[in-house]
Amino acid sequence: MEGGMSRRGFLGRVAAALGAWLLEPVRRALGRERERLRPEGEPECEVAVVGGGFAGVAAAALLAGEDYDVVLLEKEAVAGGRARAGVRDGWQYARGVSYIGRPEGTLRRLFQLAKLEPVRVPPPVGALFAGGQLLRGRAAVEYLLGGEPGARRRRLERLDERLGQLARAVERDPWQPGRRALRHDRTSLAELLGRLEAPAPLVRYLDGQMRGIFGASLAELSALYAAPEAYFELPEADEPPGDPGAAERPEHPDDALYTLPETLGELPRRLGARLGERARLGAEVRELRWDAEARRFGVHWVESGGEQRRLRARAVVLAVPAPVALALARELLVPEVAGALARVRYAPYVTVNLFSPRPLMTAAWDLSCLDTAFTDLYDATRVQARARGVPEAERPGILGVYVPGAHAADRSWVEMEEGRLLARLFADLERVLGRQVRHEVEGWDVARFGLAFPVFYPGYHAEVLGPLAAPAARAGAPLYLAGDYACYPTVEGAVASAERAAEALDEAW
Repeated sequence: MEGGMSRRGFLGRVAAALGAWLLEPVRRALGRERERLRPEGEPECEVAVVGGGFAGVAAAALLAGEDYDVVLLEKEAVAGGRARAGVRDGWQYARGVSYIGRPEGTLRRLFQLAKLEPVRVPPPVGALFAGGQLLRGRAAVEYLLGGEPGARRRRLERLDERLGQLARAVERDPWQPGRRALRHDRTSLAELLGRLEAPAPLVRYLDGQMRGIFGASLAELSALYAAPEAYFELPEADEPPGDPGAAERPEHPDDALYTLPETLGELPRRLGARLGERARLGAEVRELRWDAEARRFGVHWVESGGEQRRLRARAVVLAVPAPVALALARELLVPEVAGALARVRYAPYVTVNLFSPRPLMTAAWDLSCLDTAFTDLYDATRVQARARGVPEAERPGILGVYVPGAHAADRSWVEMEEGRLLARLFADLERVLGRQVRHEVEGWDVARFGLAFPVFYPGYHAEVLGPLAAPAARAGAPLYLAGDYACYPTVEGAVASAERAAEALDEAW
């Protein structure tokens, strides 16, 4: 790629740069001796982190690791957010996020802290179902791009150049990508692809991939902020789309996909467990108040058993979805920040995991599908089986089915009755897999996410990211926001936002 940039490595380098730049002041300041709080009466801590997804556990782990007195409050019984996992007969499966790019910088440090080693998804990684047939390699490229090899190469060069420019701008700084790049924030990815004369089959493929990754269609996404993922998903002229591991060329580590044998949900679970009693799971925060005279927050929550709890904190990091943050802190936020949170939109999402004695799909780890209710099928036991040394013929089947809406506001799947939802999915699955699979399925797990993905719509920088750069709270209250909506809608973006919150907290301390 131009400038030596890989398609998957850019967000890892954003995290690496932010880890060095943002956390160095934290390391310097936290190295000094600080007087511990000596609570009298109700419990008290230095920092309360609300929310146990990737942003929350990252913020809590980084600050606790530097000797801050941190309490993490998460309403679910386990940490993880969208990355939470399920278990079937000892085999784990993702109920949300399945993979990341090569972990670097602070994200890599978090894996090391949790004593986890991400593994590269082994080939064959990806394949495509389109036009009623399973396509791989050159057949997939010919379907998506058409024409003879020279024409395909010219089309891809044009797309590579423009999308690569925007991806590099986001890589340099997702909050301030530069004036020229920001012009594309007002343009949808659909408009940009139209100007670049992208072939219609490729546009349909990218629309499915963007809905699978971000929960929104090409027309609903900022060209600037969707460009990095669209850039990664472009096929090579003679290779399968999104499948660097199955082609003839050697795999570049930055282009590979990574996961954990135990699913990515194991990382926030382990980081939460490291906090011990400082991680309060099953704790739903209901109220947040600021006592300006005492310079303390009052944090009120309800435990899963219904018991009311209260905690005093000198600072708070809200690492929850934007609507939840707004509901908790509306009276504390400056109008510009409250307005920005109110303008964050979320796309819903459904995942269904199907359990069978043997794998339902073996063609690839990820099968991208056009003209079906789902955008992707994932083989959930292949990586685990390799890690455990279980022979291919003996591993059970868990098939992850990812079902976004037709557009970001489409809630039909997340609200659909389970029997009807399964009937629709089985009809499409049998068309894709070429056989009656419902009789092979012994059970299933349906997960519904009402606030799955923050939609980085055209104008998102001006409407949301720009205003969020200002101090969040009135009267100097030490309140900080973290979450993928405040940086980029991926795991890497959530971690980067946590680092930014940590740096701002330390500067104000």
